[in-house]
Amino acid sequence: MRTGDIPFKMATAAVPEFDDLEPMDFQEEMLGSSNSSIADTKFDVTVGYIEEIIMDDEFQDLQNNFLDKNYIEFEDTEENKFVYTDIHKEWVDTIEKYLETNLARKMPGFHMHEFAQALESRKDEVCGEIFDMLVSFTDFLAFKELMLDYRAEKEGRSIDLLEDLVITSMSKPAGGPAAAGAVGGGSRQGSTQPQLAVQPATGGSKLSSKHRVK
Repeated sequence: MRTGDIPFKMATAAVPEFDDLEPMDFQEEMLGSSNSSIADTKFDVTVGYIEEIIMDDEFQDLQNNFLDKNYIEFEDTEENKFVYTDIHKEWVDTIEKYLETNLARKMPGFHMHEFAQALESRKDEVCGEIFDMLVSFTDFLAFKELMLDYRAEKEGRSIDLLEDLVITSMSKPAGGPAAAGAVGGGSRQGSTQPQLAVQPATGGSKLSSKHRVK
């Protein structure tokens, strides 16, 4: 059969109709949505593993030993001692390295610097104490604040004010002295209207830790 004798319908049957094709912007939107979903899931899984690792006794001992050994060096002044830099480097080499090594075992190919970049835009999705600890690896001032808070706690200067307030009742009769003096078989006139006074507690203060993960 000659080419010219091929029916037109048969020659064009394999060509898809344009109406059947998805618009390019729709395809890109679906691809972006898929990538975003994968990134969200990866971030959530990583945070879950971090919480699991830092709650382990081995990590707790490592962290507490470091803080106990070094907190005394830090003073709440604008001046930064040279030793602060060495201690911060040791913090990164010890705590961050431990965390990254254990995360890599659970998530092959994990890199802390990549996670840190994602963390910057997702800080509201992470517990405050965990976020502070993670930021302290790259932010020296955040690390210094962490050490100062721990020193304040160890020295008894970190007070949770809400725990050190005592609320007492200062109720008095609404009817005045006459109502207050009513006794005997007659009914008591007036009613009490409770009034509250907030006073500092006289007992010992409760220490609070802002940054140490427990």
